[in-house]
Amino acid sequence: MIEWDKVLTEDELQTAEILRFKIIDQKYIDLTRQSGEINFGCAEIYAKPPSDFSKGNYDKDEGLFARVSKDNHKYIKEQEDKYKHDLIKIENGKLIDLKLYSVMNIPTFCYYALFADDPEINYSVEQIVNEEATLHKLVIPFGNKIINDFSNGPFGIVWFQNNDDFYSSIKLTLGRENIFSILSKRIEYVDRIDKEWICPDDHPMELFYKDDSFSYQKEKRLIITDEIANFSASKVKNKVVKINISKENVYEVKSSSLEIAINYYTKLYES
Repeated sequence: MIEWDKVLTEDELQTAEILRFKIIDQKYIDLTRQSGEINFGCAEIYAKPPSDFSKGNYDKDEGLFARVSKDNHKYIKEQEDKYKHDLIKIENGKLIDLKLYSVMNIPTFCYYALFADDPEINYSVEQIVNEEATLHKLVIPFGNKIINDFSNGPFGIVWFQNNDDFYSSIKLTLGRENIFSILSKRIEYVDRIDKEWICPDDHPMELFYKDDSFSYQKEKRLIITDEIANFSASKVKNKVVKINISKENVYEVKSSSLEIAINYYTKLYES
């Protein structure tokens, strides 16, 4: 676990995004530092079995908007008529999974985000700073499972220290490409394995749902909904959108312990 002294208002205790980072394999550390860029992927990539280290990205249910019984002919026919060639149908035992090709190719950026209202965080009040803010000691448990998902050994952290700067950088970079429509949301984890499920929200919000088994990843996503950026467009190559980051925020982690690494960088951030 890590211990972190942080000043939070009462509102921030409910809503604040207090920690955010992305784990990358060691072999990409130097490349990321040199380029100062990091990539968006897409659900189509994440739904394919991993050929390398990134098994944490793999989720065959990425982009799933409906899982229904094969006997639900009326619903399936409605989706076929509505979406035509955009509809992807995947056999799943007695069920059938439905996805949209256009949604599967929406540029998507994923990262670890810890919020102040996470039930795993324990708080103790250290000092009253003023009428609105209080210094809290946050005790945050961490496991190394997430490291094993994204790296085979030593790893790197892309550390997003300031939430406002992070989003401003993304918007600035994408704005230069006339891309302005961005959605950002925490992943909602649901129980949908081997059972019927229909996304309660309109497209493309299915990209913000994953199975409960991934909840330890505490994922947040940004997606680009502008059609000009969609990877299904023939002019878009390699299914990559790049955004600029600060090279100083890319760190190589010598220790195999995520807790040690996060402890170090939270103290660095405080200083």
